[in-house]
Amino acid sequence: MAERTLLTETVVEAFVSQALASLVLTSSINHPGESGRAREEVLRQFLAALLPAGLRLDTGFVVDAQGSVSRQIDLILYRDDYHPVFTVGGIRHVMVEAVIAVVENKARITSRKVLREALANVASVKRLDRSNGGFNMAFPRGGPGVPVDPARFEHQVLGIIVTQRSMRRKALLPEWHAYLASTPRSLWPNLYVDVHEFDIAYAGERSSATTTDCTHAQTTATRINGVPLADLAFELANWTRVSPLIDYRASSYFGLAGGLGGAVINRPIVEGPIDATADQE
Repeated sequence: MAERTLLTETVVEAFVSQALASLVLTSSINHPGESGRAREEVLRQFLAALLPAGLRLDTGFVVDAQGSVSRQIDLILYRDDYHPVFTVGGIRHVMVEAVIAVVENKARITSRKVLREALANVASVKRLDRSNGGFNMAFPRGGPGVPVDPARFEHQVLGIIVTQRSMRRKALLPEWHAYLASTPRSLWPNLYVDVHEFDIAYAGERSSATTTDCTHAQTTATRINGVPLADLAFELANWTRVSPLIDYRASSYFGLAGGLGGAVINRPIVEGPIDATADQE
């Protein structure tokens, strides 16, 4: 009996092949800034084609209600149907409550310096307060609202690093583990993807399956025989299933709690005709 081929697998494979070919072409652009923008656009189009409606991918910054701002992020995956987005001179500033995942997209990670820069960019988002000091609520699909808990994996922002060319695994893994050992678990990245060779995730204490959940991870797990870009698409699609809607307090962002709307003068209600000249001076 012939092996059945799923249509969806064929479609994903086609998208992966197209993205890989386009990423190779971006390396022919001599200007570093334009090459980087082209690389981001290729990855954005690849992921956007496989993600559900209601989500958007943009470059920019992530902000929280406490006034903190992340480093500039290559790709921010966020909900665009509920939370306001602040655009300043064409640069997007996205509420951390709206953000589902962030992706650092590097042409090459062939040195410790570039790796640490990508890790720091991811950590700058994970460090932000999605709970707004304990006021925010999370609403999982089909479930009641619960307070946002930074320790809960599904209440966190997924952090991903993608590169076209990585340092060899033998050199990368010691640097990766040294970072994990010196960094709070809440700031750890969730997935590392070399688009041509391998990706790194985590193995939990009760399962040998790799996962982006590092909450109880005991080891890292390197997948070297799969298709890394397809793994990336799978992890993001799977994550959007469990990532809840995080509500936000409009007053915390729009400043009304601090009096941005000006002084409020309460006047007694007086029955009878309104004197239109009463407030004129």
